[in-house]
Amino acid sequence: MTNKSPKSFDITPVISLLKHNMGVTGPVSYSTLERVSGRLEQEGVRVAGVAVERLPSSSTHELLASTRRVKALRWECVASLWAVLREIGLERRRDLSRMETLMELRRRFDAVGQDAVEPAGWQRHGAEHRTPGVLGAAPGGVALNTDEHEALTALRDLGTLRRGDRAGQHAAMRRLLEVVRERRHSDWWREYGDIVPDWFGPYLSLEPMLERLRIYAPRRVPGLLQSPLYARHVIAGDHPSIGADELARRVELRMLRQRVLRRPEPPICWALINRQALQDPDLPAPVLRDQVKHLITMTSYRNIVVQLVEPGKADRILATEPTILMRFAGASYTDMVYLERDDHAGYLYEADDIERFSLRLELLTLSALDPGNSVKALLGLLDWLS
Repeated sequence: MTNKSPKSFDITPVISLLKHNMGVTGPVSYSTLERVSGRLEQEGVRVAGVAVERLPSSSTHELLASTRRVKALRWECVASLWAVLREIGLERRRDLSRMETLMELRRRFDAVGQDAVEPAGWQRHGAEHRTPGVLGAAPGGVALNTDEHEALTALRDLGTLRRGDRAGQHAAMRRLLEVVRERRHSDWWREYGDIVPDWFGPYLSLEPMLERLRIYAPRRVPGLLQSPLYARHVIAGDHPSIGADELARRVELRMLRQRVLRRPEPPICWALINRQALQDPDLPAPVLRDQVKHLITMTSYRNIVVQLVEPGKADRILATEPTILMRFAGASYTDMVYLERDDHAGYLYEADDIERFSLRLELLTLSALDPGNSVKALLGLLDWLS
């Protein structure tokens, strides 16, 4: 896009979308927007790919109260306001399905000629490697259809994590992993150490430290959201020769992990569940019914969001392995990606890895049923199983 000289712009379409989004998230004061945006900026938190900047109350009032302006409106300001509203809506457990997407807001913004230059501090990435016979590929070479490719490109163009003290965060994360690996025999799960593989122990130690988890579950309901009956069934299936005592201890450990979701200041757990996880022919109907009821109950907690993803869409976006994007409380550490295989796990915290998986999970979120319709789908499945 070319730079444009300042002139009077009619930004009514953009303001209308922002005000509609405010209606979705509920009454929000300018002081709340300033407080939340300031916190997100200080912590270097991304919201759906947006590196949030602080929104002074006076600036927000000026933006929302005007429809024509002399100076060009910065896209960073509009995107930050959208991101803060989304964050507030999530914290309030609002149904955000009626909230316009950032891509729609960007199209409106561009249509009125506001955007003059690439936003400062945001990084545009080069073209993806092409796979013969397909329009584009998601990171990792997974083919996308036209709509998904456009969505991924738009998300990628939004930018990257606000860098801050990246070197210090990186060093702190490396040291943290070293520490949790060393304290296997002294951490909260030490009494279960004989049934915890070496590659899973660090995750058990890190989980209580998290502020947010974005989970993709391709074949199983995530452990944090499993009912005791479901956990018992899948653990017994994974360990056919397991004894009754060990089975009980493994189920007990899984249930103990779930306490993190019910503590006074719990992490936000956003679970993207492949629908094939709820269509496993090896699951007895009573077990599946119990699990579906449990999921519906869990969605009533303000810090838990569940979205169902169709298998065809999910398989094109993300590999068929459990994936968790982990965000730690405070700004001392980078985000981390936990990848779980059958007999080992990966702990990734390089900037490129975080960005790549963040984009995958965000695209998967956009492709999934929204939270409200996901609950409706679960209720329909429960009726079918009854």
